[in-house]
Order: sequence, then structure tokens, then C-alpha cells
Amino acid sequence: MITSLSVNPTSAPGRINDTDDIVSPETIDKLSRKLGLQPTNADAMKVEAPQLQASQDRRLDIKHIPLIIAPDSSSIQLRRAPTCEMFRMASTETISHGCSFIGTPGEDGYQYFSISGDGDRAMVAPSEILAALDKKIPGALKQGDGGAAVRKTLEQLKPSQQMQGVPVFVNRERFYSAYMENRLAGLGYAPGSDVPKEVKKAVHDEIMELNKLVPKNRWELQFRESNGPDVEKRGGRPNLPELDCRAFGDPKHKVTKEAMLDGKVHKFPELNLRATNTDPLYLVETKLRLQAARLYTDKLHGRNGTSIPFEIDESDGKPLSDEALMSIAAKTPKYNLTVPLADGEGNCATGNAHMHRLAGRPDSENHPPSNYAFGAYEHLNDWAAKAEPPEVRPAVVVNTKELAALLEKRVQEQKQQAKL
Repeated sequence: MITSLSVNPTSAPGRINDTDDIVSPETIDKLSRKLGLQPTNADAMKVEAPQLQASQDRRLDIKHIPLIIAPDSSSIQLRRAPTCEMFRMASTETISHGCSFIGTPGEDGYQYFSISGDGDRAMVAPSEILAALDKKIPGALKQGDGGAAVRKTLEQLKPSQQMQGVPVFVNRERFYSAYMENRLAGLGYAPGSDVPKEVKKAVHDEIMELNKLVPKNRWELQFRESNGPDVEKRGGRPNLPELDCRAFGDPKHKVTKEAMLDGKVHKFPELNLRATNTDPLYLVETKLRLQAARLYTDKLHGRNGTSIPFEIDESDGKPLSDEALMSIAAKTPKYNLTVPLADGEGNCATGNAHMHRLAGRPDSENHPPSNYAFGAYEHLNDWAAKAEPPEVRPAVVVNTKELAALLEKRVQEQKQQAKL
């Protein structure tokens, strides 16, 4: 006879999806019902093995929380998952890249948290791209004229907004539309005319190459997500968050990497991990707030992280003007690797500390595991509402006999209501 179960969020197979439910005290009632614990007496708490296996297969609709049987116990206990920060050498340009995880290094069932520069969400200044082309024209842009047509199109673009005196498009989608229209016009295609797919594809590829030349200080600082462990099978390359996840999933990194700093070669450890006492539930709640803020600004900008504009549903109102979007973009934090940081600037170390701060960790406990976490002690003003330090949540332990009595009471109340 099985009398209890424990829920261990760190031992689930695979990664945790962003849409998975989160275990909280409020889910206890749902948890019992999913297990079939809707008793008329305490004996109904006995769950036979076949029924339990069926519930285990369903994961209780909480996909990342497997059941671990604990005989000879009389309680349902939700174990607290560990949280930790990770800083690793990301490239020879970035001394240390910071992020956080809920889970155990080297084990499946973890969840990823990171705020970093997002090149897919950025302002675009044609003059800055032209300056980059003066230094080197990527081979994909040279074509037969050595890139002259690309330069001419960029020179013809006249953004309506300015940032610090530099004409800019408020987002990559506005730049995409303007460049596509002007480039096709230069090829002899009038607006609204039929354009062969191969021509559109060629111009699209040009825009994607030009986006790579946008300076990083134009990037927005946003919550980042992995593009998936199967990205190579889909013909892509793993992004920075995916590389973080792979390093956390296999943390046996003993080698060091070299980086050029002040004209000298320095060796740094590739991986640094440190446990933190940030409440994992509050960290998850912070993640959801940051994701919601990004989705909201994406909707206002008419973007989805692909740089390709799409039709905005006007049922919620007309699209915002460039001026209104510029006001929003100006208040969105921007990426900057170097310190000291100006107001409204940050990097991955700043964003990582900011997440933990929003989740209730005091500044006195902000000690990143890397000495090269530049910007970790800077404060960041962002789109997420400022949170007061939350109260410490006690461990959730529910006695099954009390739970059975509670369920019995509710059943009787429902019967009484039905009679009325």
C-alpha cells in the first residue's frame, strides 16, 4: 500500500518548458484530485500501484514534476529545488557571461534564466551600418558591384526618429520594410507589383547580413531563451542561451580559455558555478513577469524576434506611431559590455543580478561566482515592476490524513448544496 508521495522538481527528464505549470501550495488540492484522492473516508487514500503508474505517466499535468514513491511516510512534501548562478567564458570578446538555473548541474530537469543583449530586438542606424561597411564588406553583400547597390540603398534611407542625434529606425522591422521597399525600387519593381520570390529572397538575405553589423549598444536587454537542443538538425546554430544550457547539463569543464585584455593574453576558467538561496518559486515568477513584459513590447512593436514585420491585429487598437514606439524604446534597457554603465544600460551580469533582486535576494548577498562579472553590482531600471522583498515561504508539507478530512468535508458540503 502506498501512503504518500514526494515531488522532486530536479529529477525530471529533459528541460523545463516555459509554459509548464509551477508547483505552489495552491496546487495541493489539484494534485490530490489528479491522483484520484477524492475520498469519502480515510481508506480512500490508498492508491494502488496501477493507478499510481497512470498518474505518473500523466505527470499530474505538471510536466516537469515526476512522482517519487516514499513508502512508510504520512505526508506529501514538495522539495525545494536548488538555484544556482553560472558564469562562463562565452567568447574571446566576452570575459564572462552570466545566467542562472533552477536544478542540479549535470542532471536533467533544469530551467534556464537569463537577461542579456538581444540582437533581434534593436534599433538600426543606417549610418552606423555604412561605417561598418567602410571597414569591411561581408562577402555575401559584395555581389557583382562590390556592394555599391547596398551602400546606395542605405544612403537613401531616411529614418524619422533620432537617438542621441543619430537617425535610427525604432526597430529592425521598420528597417526591414524600408530597406526592402527601396532596394526593390532600385531593381525596377514598383510598390505593389509582383516580385519574383528569388529576388525577394536575395534582398531578405542582404537585410539579415546587414543586421549583423548593428552595434551591440543598440541591442535591447531582454529575457533570453534557448533555441533548442535540436537546432543543428533544423539547420541553425545554437544561440548563447543554448550553449549555456549545454554547459550546465555537462559541467565537467576543466580547461581554460584565453582572452585578449589590454593587449595581453589572459587565461580564465571556462565555467564558474555558485549556489544561491534565492527562492526558486519567486525566480520563476520573475521570469514570467519579464517574459510578459517582452511579449507586450513585442506586440506594440509588431515583432516576434525574426526581424520580419507582420500584420498587427487592429482589433486592440491602431498600431503605434514611430514617435510613441521611440518613447517606449528609449526606456528599454540597452546592452553595454563595458563599465561604468550609464543609466538604462546593462549586460548579462547586470541582468542576472537584477533577476535575483526582483526575486527577493538582497544586495548584501549579491556575490557572483566570477571576478569578471563586470556590471553585476550595477542597478537596472527595467520594464518589470519593482518588487518588494518577499516573505520567506515555509516548506510545504501537508499531512495526508488532514488532506483526506478536508476533501471529505468538501464532498459533504457539495452534497448539501446539491440537495438545496
